[in-house]
Amino acid sequence: MRIPPRFPPCIPAKSPPTTSIWHQHLASAFGQALVNDVMSYNMPTSFHCLPLALTRTARPKAWIGTITIGWAFGWILGTCASFMGPTFALLAAEPAVRRQTDNHQPPATELPDVFPLPDTGPKVPDPIGTLFRWVEKTASLAPENESETEQKAHRRKVARSIVLAADRVLSLAPNDVQAMQGHFLKLQALSELVELSVQGEPQTERLLESAIAAARADKRPDVAAVGMKFFLESNFAKWLALSEDQKTTVLRDVVDYLARSEHQPHHLQVLMTVAEFFDSMGDRQRATRLLNQVLPHLKKTDNPAMKRQIAILEGLQRRFNLLGNKIKIAGTLPDGTPVDWASYRGKIVLVDFWATWCGPCRAELPNLRQLYLAYHDKGFDVVGICLDDHLENVQKFLRNERIPWATLFSTDRSQRGWAHPLATYYGITGVPCAILVDRNGTVVDMNARGEQLARQLRKRLGEPLAKARLHRDAMVRQVSDHSTRE
Repeated sequence: MRIPPRFPPCIPAKSPPTTSIWHQHLASAFGQALVNDVMSYNMPTSFHCLPLALTRTARPKAWIGTITIGWAFGWILGTCASFMGPTFALLAAEPAVRRQTDNHQPPATELPDVFPLPDTGPKVPDPIGTLFRWVEKTASLAPENESETEQKAHRRKVARSIVLAADRVLSLAPNDVQAMQGHFLKLQALSELVELSVQGEPQTERLLESAIAAARADKRPDVAAVGMKFFLESNFAKWLALSEDQKTTVLRDVVDYLARSEHQPHHLQVLMTVAEFFDSMGDRQRATRLLNQVLPHLKKTDNPAMKRQIAILEGLQRRFNLLGNKIKIAGTLPDGTPVDWASYRGKIVLVDFWATWCGPCRAELPNLRQLYLAYHDKGFDVVGICLDDHLENVQKFLRNERIPWATLFSTDRSQRGWAHPLATYYGITGVPCAILVDRNGTVVDMNARGEQLARQLRKRLGEPLAKARLHRDAMVRQVSDHSTRE
């Protein structure tokens, strides 16, 4: 499946949904480059899906976790992946990591819980390449037994061994690319060990924190970027447990990284992902502060591609400031007829960014249709903004589904999909995006879907009309039932 070229976070209708809140969230801002790297190197997704990688898959609106940060740092992961091959997915976990930094193979009896490292003495012509090849081979080893306990023990042994191999690489005066790959291997393996560590073994997490700090402090930009990737993943994975001071520290560190270093293309994806993450966690104030502090710095770039993407981030900034303010809507129907936004004044309007290929959008349609039926005569309307690429698909979908409300679709082929003017202007990075507007044209809800939309309509328009012929949809009944419970 081809991922659209610009951050589309919606899973196609037949794709399986992401499984955790973290995966759903962080899987929206960094996915494109990550997936491209995975495909180009024939790597399994699990290699990149560290606790927070990120792909533009459709998200039900909360997301943190495993395909996210990988998108922003996809170019780095691609470099790492190029020498690893598809076996790295076997990595996983455990503490008790022993550091080994000498240049010679340690006797196996000294480290019974790891695989013996290869000889990297003076007579070995390419010791770093030897270690990388050994890592790939070791990661491909299968456990001798199939029991869950034995498999976990084997995975811990593999991960511990790779930590030692990475330390050895870093002790052998690697070049910049090798250093970046070595830090990545070490942090990946330590992250897996943290995932499988048992209660009462905090030393693994301390080792990971120390290794992240070392990578972030490195003077080489690619190594520092790897450190920042794992720093974000580590903090986002435990975000709900962090104190306000700790969250502020994360924000400060991200600002320092993005605003005080030389412009890099991946900085834009990092900024977008972190800002969207803050927003998805209900912290729009922190998201706005991040954009306000970093965007002025990034705008100084001379890179044309970066300048185009900065426009998207400026749109994101507008969207974050929409609540309580007016929204501007303009465009045409699929047949080219202009839509008069002023004619909707006096109505409660749902501005719905959607696409025919978006599974969550299609799943919401029956509820939206029934709410439209129940409340349209009381002053509720919908304006859909379709982010498809092909006019024929849109026309067929609207005809088959008998959509009764206006749907905007650009007649300009260059302004379709994620390039729709309204999607760019408001930094729409994922669908569905459902924005509720009151009778005065002021935005009152930025996530008006499902039961949330039903509650808003009952609050603003009263009880629904009993227009459904034989029985009302469950969602409409639920709206009515709220009045008896409150």
